[in-house]
Amino acid sequence: VALHAVQAASRLSVRRPRVALEFAAAIRRALPSDGDGILLRLVGAELKLLESQAHLYVGKTCEASRLALEGLFELEAASAPLLLLARAKYYAGSALWGETRYEEALRFLDEARDGFAEDGQDSWIGRVEATAGLVHFSQARFPEALHAFDAALERLDPAVDPGPVASTQQNRAGILMNLGRLAEARAAFGQALELSLRSGLHASATTIRVNLLNLGLDEGAFEEVRARGEKLVAHCDREGLAVDAYYARLALAEACAALGSYGAV
Repeated sequence: VALHAVQAASRLSVRRPRVALEFAAAIRRALPSDGDGILLRLVGAELKLLESQAHLYVGKTCEASRLALEGLFELEAASAPLLLLARAKYYAGSALWGETRYEEALRFLDEARDGFAEDGQDSWIGRVEATAGLVHFSQARFPEALHAFDAALERLDPAVDPGPVASTQQNRAGILMNLGRLAEARAAFGQALELSLRSGLHASATTIRVNLLNLGLDEGAFEEVRARGEKLVAHCDREGLAVDAYYARLALAEACAALGSYGAV
């Protein structure tokens, strides 16, 4: 039961990262000290993967990578089923991307893709493609990133996987913004934001709003960016979203400078 509960809670890392960490701590406290050895090791490894994703969403990338790799190694030591191993490699690749360890990230993602393909997990392959697109995007390999994002959206169902779909939509919008296709980027961000709000993906919605601040800068809408940015920075601070708070402050400072408000900068 505990193993299934932890796996089901994986969506919390996107919706409420802090709640995901609290849930993991509560499960760990409730685990028996004398239960099935193999099962306890599997649950412990899955808890680390859940915590890894939660830490990734709040910007603690080193901790996310450490936990993901530990969880993967523990699953391998326990001879876990193929699907659990593939999921762990996917989470490890995601965390390593966050730590800018791009080649390692792609290696784990390739292995995860192979495992999901062997197990017939099409939607998980879509998640892998989406994360591989992020790795390419981070290295300014825009054609490869667009190809990966498009491949992900072909495999993912927004009704089943709203989080990965919304993330992929917003990352694709980021590429369009970098290419100067601002109207297309705004439309794509709008789709991602609507899906995130409809699905209760609050952390994802915050990240999209930060990206919309940067789009507003490119569009020259400095007054709007300042007004929205002040509210968004306060929200990020309340929710403990350190990475989003950092980028929201940068956008706010740029808008204030463009408006001549150097004291605020």
